[in-house]
Amino acid sequence: MSRTGIWKLLGNVAVEGLPEAYSKATQWRARKTTCNAATPYGRLVVQKPVALKGGGSGTIAIQNPLAMLYHCVRTSASYSSLLKAKLDAQPPTPGAPWNLVLYQDGVDPSDGLAKNHSRKCVVFYWAFLELGMAALAHEEVWSTVTVVRASLVSQMEGRHV
Repeated sequence: MSRTGIWKLLGNVAVEGLPEAYSKATQWRARKTTCNAATPYGRLVVQKPVALKGGGSGTIAIQNPLAMLYHCVRTSASYSSLLKAKLDAQPPTPGAPWNLVLYQDGVDPSDGLAKNHSRKCVVFYWAFLELGMAALAHEEVWSTVTVVRASLVSQMEGRHV
């Protein structure tokens, strides 16, 4: 966890106190419940098949962007007000649609000195360019499309660099 993440977590604990339950199993169940949440645009996270080298297949979880946009607008007053202000200032049209920014990063939560880096992942994010550079500098406006273990990405058809 980053220093900023620890700072935010401890700030929430100071204001709200410790949650009643915070075990790994409780967090897993809460994450599954959130990911399975239904919106008018479908579930937040959907399973998609991927073709693997050698003719096999696998499955990865991918965020449903319209469902996530709906969820963020409904649950985050700050995101909702930012989006409304930007939509009022520059409404998208068929002739001038908004632009999506895609960003990919490698994440390795394991010990940097460890020999085995089996938890290394490839993460894809998206945001609207029209939110502006000031907003895009904050991780809160970036939605995570998918997180896939690097070992699975290397087995997928196509090329990833």
